[in-house]
Amino acid sequence: MFDAGTYRYKTITEVLEDFRSFGFTNITTKPIYDQYGSWLETDGEIESILIDGKDTFAPNDIFKKNVPISITYHTKRLSSEEIISLLNKYIGKNASEIFAALEGVKDTIVLSVLGEKVSNVGANYILDRGRYDSNSSTIYLEFLTKEQIELTTQLKTSFPMEKALRATVVALTNSQATDVFNSDGNTYDTSKFHSYNDISGFFMTIEERGNWFAKDNHTWHVSNILLKMFDGEMYLRASLDVSMDGNNYIVSDVYKTVGAKDKIDDGKTYTTEHINPSDSHPYLTVPASLIEEDRDESAVNAMISEKKKHEEWVDSQFSWWDGSHMALETRGRFFCPNFVAS
Repeated sequence: MFDAGTYRYKTITEVLEDFRSFGFTNITTKPIYDQYGSWLETDGEIESILIDGKDTFAPNDIFKKNVPISITYHTKRLSSEEIISLLNKYIGKNASEIFAALEGVKDTIVLSVLGEKVSNVGANYILDRGRYDSNSSTIYLEFLTKEQIELTTQLKTSFPMEKALRATVVALTNSQATDVFNSDGNTYDTSKFHSYNDISGFFMTIEERGNWFAKDNHTWHVSNILLKMFDGEMYLRASLDVSMDGNNYIVSDVYKTVGAKDKIDDGKTYTTEHINPSDSHPYLTVPASLIEEDRDESAVNAMISEKKKHEEWVDSQFSWWDGSHMALETRGRFFCPNFVAS
């Protein structure tokens, strides 16, 4: 009934049309996203056909109409937008489902559970977050157990995540601020610590909120939060715990890295610091009063916009050709006298 050679150079559309016309009802298709759109490539080209688990069949073979048929074919690589959309579709679903959806994707896939990298995860894990780095063609999948998701849901009621986020921003801001020391320049003046709503001096903006989950029934853990220092181009990446002791928020087990955005995650350019609350790190104990008031995001956005305009104006003063300051170069040519040594 079938000749394997017949389908060697056909496309998925043609094969499906044939198999359905024969009355087969149990057909699954598996794409391999490995084509770049070259004119030499045929979109939908067949890679393999399995009938009842076998990849060889002859003209006189006869199969039942409900026999399982699996057809694998080649198609164009998914765009960044398509991968991100796919990841968002499977948030909250079992690991097996997202793995099946990504089976034909050729990008690197990195797995983590509770913020820690792992080589594999079991079927009882749920996709909590997915992100895609188009520069490295890497898909990052972060999983939690069902029990962890339930605990996280409970903690959101007793200890709102937003408060933990604010405490994190305040602690990390004061860990980097240079205006929070006593006159000796070494010890901290806690009365100078910045609050969450303070944007009058040194402050940080949230670039990536990171991955949050309940570590226990009174502690949040966040991995890979990314903050940007407003007065420069430096960033801070951190993973840490946040708990509440009744009066203060305690930020602990902090792993933080400070550096340029394009190298902060490479694991070799910058040193990662591990710190805990102590007399040397008083900023990790955050009084509730420092996070009471919300930040004026409209004011922050206006400041960011103004800063960007100023930077663009400064850049426009310099030649793209040799980096010279064009106005000073012109002034020097037309107004500077020539001096000759006597």
